[in-house]
Amino acid sequence: MTPLRTLIIDDSALARDMITAALSRAPDISIVGAAADPLLARRQIAQLAPDVLTLDVEMPRMDGLAFLRQLMRLHPLPVVMVSSLTHEGSAATAEAFALGAVDVVGKPTALGAAFDALAEELIAKVRLAGQAHAQPHPVVQAPPPSLGSPPFLSRLCVLVGGLGCLPTMLEVSSHWPAGAPPLVLAPRLPLVAPDHLAALLRARTTLPVHIATDGLPLSCGSIILVPGEQETTIATAPPGQPEPWQLRCLPRPLSHPHDHLLRSLATAAHRQAIAVLLSGESTDGAEGLQHVHHAGGQVMVQGSSGCLFAFARQDALRRIPDLPVTPIPHLVSRLLTLCRT
Repeated sequence: MTPLRTLIIDDSALARDMITAALSRAPDISIVGAAADPLLARRQIAQLAPDVLTLDVEMPRMDGLAFLRQLMRLHPLPVVMVSSLTHEGSAATAEAFALGAVDVVGKPTALGAAFDALAEELIAKVRLAGQAHAQPHPVVQAPPPSLGSPPFLSRLCVLVGGLGCLPTMLEVSSHWPAGAPPLVLAPRLPLVAPDHLAALLRARTTLPVHIATDGLPLSCGSIILVPGEQETTIATAPPGQPEPWQLRCLPRPLSHPHDHLLRSLATAAHRQAIAVLLSGESTDGAEGLQHVHHAGGQVMVQGSSGCLFAFARQDALRRIPDLPVTPIPHLVSRLLTLCRT
């Protein structure tokens, strides 16, 4: 097996040495170079053709997030952010995932047991990045004007995904129109704080964005964020409520939260359900998508273009014969068509 060619980008010589020491423990990872800033890294990327980058955030001449934005547009590569700023729950972590980073790790600061644990985490995430299909993210096309279109029917749209799903979810939310059925977004990104995810969504839409809470009604013209791995269930609302569905949330993690969420969608919404499976590093969501399909709902997976990880997508295609595959540029238009039929 050819070792993963890895380039380290960090302005700190000590950090470069520590990252090198961590990754050198893995025989299947080869450090091919190190750069002190993104401008130097550009030349090394062209010369060394790395498979994976590790990237700091705070650096001279260009910060890592600005470089990540350019890289994903011009020369996409799998990137693992390694920075003191990309810790669990930080704004930089949310922004890195939004820009297309595969994963994030806190920067090692000292040797010892903590370094050993961080080295194991970094090795695992670089290995995972080696399986990613980094590519320019397709732009979601704006839907045609709704003037003269049939009215929206009672539908419930749910998008689920793991690593690599956030750019698509942000694009879809930016084009979701007022008055459309509720749009439930479930990114399985446990390192990203729900408040930061909601802020990213609110920067792209004028629609109300709600973080999932127990008893939250699913209202038309709103975007509902179901973060992380918490147990979230879509349920039929009690009699007399203006909205047909609501959320039930329990503060306990599930190993397959998307399968659980989609199974509940199938039970509560039946033929009114619309479910989309996006990029994901596990198969979570594929079985749930099958339940929605068997309940008579509409299901689809994203096209291969822009799909960072295809594990869930491939499992769903195996489970559901003739499963529709929708390219990202046409995703919003296709969803809105289903909401009107």
